[in-house]
Amino acid sequence: TADDKGRRNAIVEGVMESLSIQAVRNSQLVAISFESTDPKLAADVPNALADIYIENDLEAKLAMTNKAAEWLTKRLEGLRKKLSESEKTLQQYIESKGLVNVSGVKTLATKQIEETAGTLVEAHLQLAKVENMYKQVQKLRGQSSSAFESIPAIVNHPLIQNLKQAELEAARKISELRERYGQKHPQIVAAQAELKATKKHIATQIRRAIDRITKEYDLARANVKTLENILEQNKNKIQAINRKEYQLSALEREVEVNRQLYDLFFTRFKETDAS
Repeated sequence: TADDKGRRNAIVEGVMESLSIQAVRNSQLVAISFESTDPKLAADVPNALADIYIENDLEAKLAMTNKAAEWLTKRLEGLRKKLSESEKTLQQYIESKGLVNVSGVKTLATKQIEETAGTLVEAHLQLAKVENMYKQVQKLRGQSSSAFESIPAIVNHPLIQNLKQAELEAARKISELRERYGQKHPQIVAAQAELKATKKHIATQIRRAIDRITKEYDLARANVKTLENILEQNKNKIQAINRKEYQLSALEREVEVNRQLYDLFFTRFKETDAS
């Protein structure tokens, strides 16, 4: 009723007038005192208020702890899923790219580049050597075989040198026979036939030498081209490995960050749960 409410308000006002609450300096405590002619009431009121405050404070802390635990639980579950997804993505990438041993493959590819580069240098030197002979041959194309005897690589060939020596011997023999027997003697005819055959043999060997130089040039040029292609392929392989390695490192870092974050929240969750 209105009278009851009025009496309650009057009691509350009376209590508030006699009640004193003061903060204790340099602490989180408060001093509660109540003035009353009744010693028991003067003690009971502050004690009751202190109990109510402590109970409310504990309930508030418990509610806050429960709320924090609930938030941490949700956050922890999200982090666990994120960690699992990043680990799965990493494993799928490793399997799809065949990255069993990236460093080993890279080392092998680098070694192949070094070996191919060294071989390519030698191939270029060989090509330069053969190309010089090839150019000499090309300048004399269409001329008689004797014109090619000016090329050292041809005239210095052992077989051609032997044939040239045989040619000189045959010419000397004819000269001697002419002085002894005259122009129509059968031995002179035979010697001339021998000289002709030797010249023909020399021409044949010169043509073979020309063909050999041409083939060596074509082979040397093809070898250089092949090695250049292999070198380029190995360089592309290294670049591809570098790109894969970069992506792999990024995925590994993501997994590590997610794991550290998960561990941090899991530790905090256990601390909250224990409290």
